[in-house]
Amino acid sequence: QSIRHIDRSRVYVTGLSGGGRMSGILAGCFPDLFAGAVSMAGVAHYEDKTNDLGKIWPAYFLRPSAKRWDLYKTHRLAATSGPKDFNHEQTLVLMGMQKDAGLDARVFTFDDIGHQTPDSAGFADALRWVDEPARTAADQRAKLGQRLLQALDDKPPAGDARAELLKIMDQAPWTPAGWTAAERLGLAQKP
Repeated sequence: QSIRHIDRSRVYVTGLSGGGRMSGILAGCFPDLFAGAVSMAGVAHYEDKTNDLGKIWPAYFLRPSAKRWDLYKTHRLAATSGPKDFNHEQTLVLMGMQKDAGLDARVFTFDDIGHQTPDSAGFADALRWVDEPARTAADQRAKLGQRLLQALDDKPPAGDARAELLKIMDQAPWTPAGWTAAERLGLAQKP
């Protein structure tokens, strides 16, 4: 039952080093489950890449189906790294390949870190960027929900008003108006 209390449009995955690679793999292969990723000190791509010294950075996964890839391209992928990280060059190159493949990908470089997580402010910046499209959509849903709720003019939840309250819950979930509609229908207590 608690799964209903998760905003599915804002579930992200993250990890460090090999876990950073895994977060990119999971976000790319399961874009229906994860709305984006913050990969720290490690990224993955679906193609091999040979660097300037002849070293091969191997592909870590197969490119997902066209349907999954198209969905993944609607999400964001952030990577964090720093010049002291032995994966820094690889991160920059592979994230460039992600961008070339049509992904909304961005590297957050922190001069003071090596192969580690950024500080909480740095991580928050990366996550905030990944979450920005969802926040924008949530703001739009909140405005729509408020307009729909005001149109009801505090009518009791019966007949058409009940249908309108259900419509608000459907079109403006996770918003104050959505919670108010659920409360008026006796389905939830406002968080």
